[in-house]
Amino acid sequence: MNYKLSILKSIINPDKFVIYKDIAINTIYTDTRVIFDIENALFIALKTKQNDGHQYIQQAIDKGINCFLIQQDFDTSIFNASCSYFAVDNTWQALHKIAQHHRAQYNPLTIGITGSNGKTITKEFLYQLLENDYQIIRSPKSFNSQLGVPISVLMTKAQHNLAIWEAGISKIGEMAILEKIIQPHWGIFTSIGSAHKQNFESRLAKINEKLDLFRNCELIFYCLDHINIHNAVKEHPVICNIPKKTWGIDPLSDFRINHIRKTNITTVEGIYQNINHTFHLNFIDKAYVEDALHCILLLLHLGYSNESINQKLNFLSPMDMRLEVKKGINNTILINDAYSLDMSSLRAGLDFLLQQPKQENTVILSDFSEAGKNYKEIFLEVQRLLLERNIKQLIGIGEAFKTLETVFDKLEINTFETVEQFINQLSTLNLKHKNILIKGARIFHFEKILNALEERKAETYLEISLGALLHNYRYLKSLLKPKVKTMAMVKAYGYGIGSVEMANLLQHYHVNYFGVAFIDEGITLRQNNITTPIMIMNTDINHLSSLQTYNLEPEIYNFRILNAYINTIKKQAIVEAKIHIKIDTGMHRLGFEENEITALVLTLQNNKTIRIASIFSHLAGSDDPNLDDFTNHQIQLFSKIAHEIETAIGYTTIKHISNSQGIIRYPNAQFDMVRLGISLYGLGNSNLENVTSLYTHISQIKTVHKGETVGYGRKGKIEKESKIATLPIGYADGLKRSFGNGVGSFIIRDQKASIIGNVCMDMCMVDVTNIDCEEGDEVILFNNQHTVKNLADQIDTIPYEILTSISPRLSRVYVAS
Repeated sequence: MNYKLSILKSIINPDKFVIYKDIAINTIYTDTRVIFDIENALFIALKTKQNDGHQYIQQAIDKGINCFLIQQDFDTSIFNASCSYFAVDNTWQALHKIAQHHRAQYNPLTIGITGSNGKTITKEFLYQLLENDYQIIRSPKSFNSQLGVPISVLMTKAQHNLAIWEAGISKIGEMAILEKIIQPHWGIFTSIGSAHKQNFESRLAKINEKLDLFRNCELIFYCLDHINIHNAVKEHPVICNIPKKTWGIDPLSDFRINHIRKTNITTVEGIYQNINHTFHLNFIDKAYVEDALHCILLLLHLGYSNESINQKLNFLSPMDMRLEVKKGINNTILINDAYSLDMSSLRAGLDFLLQQPKQENTVILSDFSEAGKNYKEIFLEVQRLLLERNIKQLIGIGEAFKTLETVFDKLEINTFETVEQFINQLSTLNLKHKNILIKGARIFHFEKILNALEERKAETYLEISLGALLHNYRYLKSLLKPKVKTMAMVKAYGYGIGSVEMANLLQHYHVNYFGVAFIDEGITLRQNNITTPIMIMNTDINHLSSLQTYNLEPEIYNFRILNAYINTIKKQAIVEAKIHIKIDTGMHRLGFEENEITALVLTLQNNKTIRIASIFSHLAGSDDPNLDDFTNHQIQLFSKIAHEIETAIGYTTIKHISNSQGIIRYPNAQFDMVRLGISLYGLGNSNLENVTSLYTHISQIKTVHKGETVGYGRKGKIEKESKIATLPIGYADGLKRSFGNGVGSFIIRDQKASIIGNVCMDMCMVDVTNIDCEEGDEVILFNNQHTVKNLADQIDTIPYEILTSISPRLSRVYVAS
């Protein structure tokens, strides 16, 4: 975008305004953490249920922003004489007006994609299939919200002749807004699921809301086998009259599927316009196959031949389409975004790079793949983006980088014509103790770079969805009253997920406190640039001196710890030391009891260097309706004791008692702060998203004959000739021995494979006699469909135990989208 302030004024029609200088705006910010280009930038203060952008305006001013879009009730005295601003009734509506105006300036063939699942994959598949034939603008990552859609549309330029935008909604009325911004010519409806179901009276209501995206479409694509979608389309008063293209096994489908065969690949046979077609997909995952079929139908409609579609399908790479964070060699962190490269996704990748732990950043890029490239202009923009973000080192791979290396006159630049040349000279490059963004066009096969830089190639790994974690955090915050603070529990290695990685993400999104069990855990966070306040829940009396050194705040739960800490801070001549007072309201684990409060208050009154940061307690059964009376008793007792302490010490503190289930089931017990535990990781409520998935692969398959045995102690007795697969995961990795001998089972190629024999230290064996599988095939221990709760139920335990038992020796892969 490139609009002078006077033009923006005419677009949004503000209630009041000041234009100090009529500059052209080409960048919009809604988040002060990613402000880089300040010369031609507009900061828009957006209000949400969880946050208010107006409270960050001073930060934006301090960073050099001079232009603002605010709501009219904001106190403008904060602005200096050189600031320009527009004050409106609703900044969301103003942003949407700007995006609508920008969309009206250009008219590429526009495809709008909606549905509950598969929007982003379908969009990226279309991009991969059509990128060599069109100049495409598409939503970066999963930018499909009331904020993501306008930001995406504002990236449109005159050269784009195809736009692919996804649209997601969470409540009634949102899609009508997005439709005005996107204005799609064609629409794709992927699927319908249970996400955000609490905001719709029925599944039909949610489908009809999503269908609003297609009200002015010329053509709609969907799967005819999704009967609830098809019925809603037929019965919709507007959509029913719009032409449709469908696929499915239903005989009335335009692309009728006759057969889907899965081996190492998926083969799809069907008929379109009386012509037989056979397509080959390099994956077997059901969801990916469905997403690909939406795209195949659209390409058939565009007139592509069977041969040309198969040539394009050969390059689809769904497993690499997620931004991953992995440990690299030489103490590096690798951000794998190697499946595509364009300017919009590069910006998103660079911003994610800057969210990583603080160390130097390096970017590895390939030549860009879009048609009609002006490489000098592109490279100058790349250099500007990197310099704005204080990224000094760039590695460029491709003929254009090699030819135009001198364009990058302000960066440390290394160029190579091929990936192989880069790998051969890897030892000569300064790639130690760095965060490295690996981002390239698919034709350059940057997975080879990832393989060369990754610390180890693990067959067994825990995958963590940072997007799901952030969703859960935002959902839990949406349940809170205004100004209620949050403490995220990242103890026990972040419930097995990775405390540093979890804290780094949540710190970026303004969590107020972190809670850990032991001092060492707090020190680890501090050593990894976590600056948010940290409460130590189980304070080691032998290491009290470290608390002040690392700015850690101890939980104090008895007089022994309190007196020892008082003596420690006196020796250190500390002026003020923050503590957290634990009250025992019935859990009977740790904490001061009611009859000790008088003595506690007296001790605190006599030691003014002690400052109570918070008073808290712990609910014993907040998840059990049968214990509601006891829980309410705990809440009332806590409130009484906290009031007594605050009255005696003469100041107010942060008060908190609610854990994850307390937040959901006892909204009146939020007090000043709540503690987010296992719910952050997707357990305990249907509105939460699964964060963790545990995978391994088949190491070997053997035929074992009747009468033979498998494993230690010869416990796995073979009753008939069987195929037995060995998996590289055992009790040293967290797979408990109680899963052995048929108790536990995993998923291989959508079928259940039961453990046979005892679980070994580093391996286990499963029966795959009736499964068509091969060595190297993926094995699912748990994921979104086969949940960690399902696995826990097999041995009659709780998901907490499964997650916290996963050994740190297993690789963790962090997925951003």
